[in-house]
Amino acid sequence: MVSKLIAQRVALGILLLVAVSVLIFAGTNLLPGDVAQAVLGKSATPLALQNLRKEMGLNDPAYVRYFHWLVGILHGDLGTALTTKLNIAASIKERLWNTLFLAFWAAIVSIPLAVILGFIAVRHHNRPVDKLISGLARLERYKRRRRSDRLPGRPARHAQRHGRPDTGPCPDRRRSPR
Repeated sequence: MVSKLIAQRVALGILLLVAVSVLIFAGTNLLPGDVAQAVLGKSATPLALQNLRKEMGLNDPAYVRYFHWLVGILHGDLGTALTTKLNIAASIKERLWNTLFLAFWAAIVSIPLAVILGFIAVRHHNRPVDKLISGLARLERYKRRRRSDRLPGRPARHAQRHGRPDTGPCPDRRRSPR
């Protein structure tokens, strides 16, 4: 039963990754302009453009390029960066160690701290220490929400949270849209 659920979740995760990769690939192919022209610049000769298109496989249909890319990803070949001509897998590998190092030490510090503060809050339930710890946790959660409200495309959530319809920007900036 549990193994079936895990298998379903893994299959759905893989399906989601493939769907997102198809959407991103299709979206980048719908963008106006020519990749070869963007790489070589406006002063590129037609022969140079033709050679770069052949080298990059841009003459193939989009579905063929997608499947070549997908097979490369499955074999661990992430390709080369257009701007620096460096191997993308090697670039990620160089930076991965520092990322894992920071994540490890962040977890080493934050998890025991959270557990200790949780035990202290339970031990001193409804006392000033508990209220201080709970208040700090709420403050951090409030700050995270405020940061996410400032992201593009989020004004409706803020308005709904405060019981107001999302009327958009107020034409008269001196009055609130209530």
